[in-house]
Amino acid sequence: MMHDENTHLRSIRACGKNVTDRELELLDRRKYATIRRLNRLTHQVRKIEEGIRRNEEERVTNERELSEAAKDGAVSGSKSVALRIHRLEKFLDQTLGHQRFVARINDGYRELLKELVEDSIGRDARTRALEQHLDIRHQEYARLVTLYHNATSQYENVQRDLKSFDSSFQQARHLKDKALADRRLRVETALRQTQGLEQRQVELQQEIDEELQRIEEAEIEKQLVLQRRRRTILPPDRNSVVAGTSDYNQRAELSDRIANALLASGSAKDEERMRAFEKSFVKMMRVTEAESLDDLVNKFSQEQALREQLQKQYRDEQKRLEDLQNEVARLKKKVKDHEVTYVHPAPVTFCMKSELDSYVTDASCKRDSALGELTTLERILAEVVQHTDVLAEQVSLYKPEVVVPRTKIENVVTNLQLLGAKILSLADETVDRTSTAPCVASIHVNLPSSNTRVKLCSIKEQAKTATPTTSTPVTNNPPSPETDGSCFFDKGSCFTDSVTNGIVPIGGGKLGISTVSSDSGEHEDDTEEGRRSMALLDNDEPLGREQIKRLAAVVLRREERRRLREERQR
Repeated sequence: MMHDENTHLRSIRACGKNVTDRELELLDRRKYATIRRLNRLTHQVRKIEEGIRRNEEERVTNERELSEAAKDGAVSGSKSVALRIHRLEKFLDQTLGHQRFVARINDGYRELLKELVEDSIGRDARTRALEQHLDIRHQEYARLVTLYHNATSQYENVQRDLKSFDSSFQQARHLKDKALADRRLRVETALRQTQGLEQRQVELQQEIDEELQRIEEAEIEKQLVLQRRRRTILPPDRNSVVAGTSDYNQRAELSDRIANALLASGSAKDEERMRAFEKSFVKMMRVTEAESLDDLVNKFSQEQALREQLQKQYRDEQKRLEDLQNEVARLKKKVKDHEVTYVHPAPVTFCMKSELDSYVTDASCKRDSALGELTTLERILAEVVQHTDVLAEQVSLYKPEVVVPRTKIENVVTNLQLLGAKILSLADETVDRTSTAPCVASIHVNLPSSNTRVKLCSIKEQAKTATPTTSTPVTNNPPSPETDGSCFFDKGSCFTDSVTNGIVPIGGGKLGISTVSSDSGEHEDDTEEGRRSMALLDNDEPLGREQIKRLAAVVLRREERRRLREERQR
């Protein structure tokens, strides 16, 4: 029985990691039963020892009685003595048998007591070990309970965060869908407006064509009137001066005489004003590389429309950038509030991290693209501002009392409106005052062989139309059907070729083209300035602001010297 209990206790100790309250209660019951059994056995051993002591006392008493009986037997008869001896021997044998039986039982109980004492010593050690292990298990159980509560609270926090993230995601998705719908609506509206503008453009182009046709008819009528006036103004003896036998040369000379007569009929102030207009338009057409006044006005209108479109796009991008900055500030504030509200944030999972990384990557790409577009728009706007300043310098001679301030981003639209008004006013006055080709004085310019800026006619046409120039202003001949001159001021007024405009290409001396000057020193200065200005034109890259200013200054100085030479010759 005790062996089975010890085996059970050892199994419990070996399996101490799986001790439960039921096993501890069973162990306490077994311990209580064992202690009761030990007490009962101890009581029985005590009783046996008392019985042995009484038997010893009885044996001693019997021996004393036997000794006294032996003494008495000597007196009595032999029969009674033998009977009493036989009885005493039998009683002694029984007593000795009882003593041996009690001794064996006593030895067994002593061995059992010894085993129980040894077992009690080990049981106390095992009990203390079990108590310590039980305390450790209680502490682990308390930690597990704490971890369970923490996990439960974190799970609730994660659920709340998931709900808030889901709601914010749905809200952001709704906002994106709304923004996409608004953008689609704006694009459709812009397409409808574009279609309306295209239709309006077609209508305006038709009106412009009709107006140009009426202008051509008016020009033809003016030509007829001028031809009638020519018969009355020009003396008959001037007709013999016309050189050449072809009808084309005669018509050209007559047209030059008509233009000179019209210029002579005007005042000196009108002539100076016309020359200033011509110089301004020559500069503008040289800068813009335009072929006619309509082309110049169209380029100016296109540049103004492009500038307004860029400004509108720039404002839209600025507004979009401000919205993005406000959104970033709002998100930062939301993140800060979230950090303050949730002391124990939920652990970041791989899915959440990857999704957040994708959002950050998309936002970075959109920000980089927006910054790139903004940089491009700023660069284009800077170019537009620079070209506006150049155009303002070109038309500064016309109506100098109307000053165009230096172009900035704030006053781009105002400057463009002023320039448009000045150019259109200049065009109207020029068309009203001069119905024929303007008289442009010759300028001696040496063009390099790699010239791509000034359009020249072919060598064969130069040989046909080349005539030596004098110190007087060179007159313009009307263009022939074969001559590809650049139109100026309208279809009725054109430059004929590079020779009559004073542009002499390199190698032109072989064809007999030259320029006669009254002052050789001033001619050398003009040649030196022309070389410096042509050095700028040799560069294939676009001219900058400073180079354009230098070219304009050179042209102004040459025109001033030419005017002084003409005054001295008069």
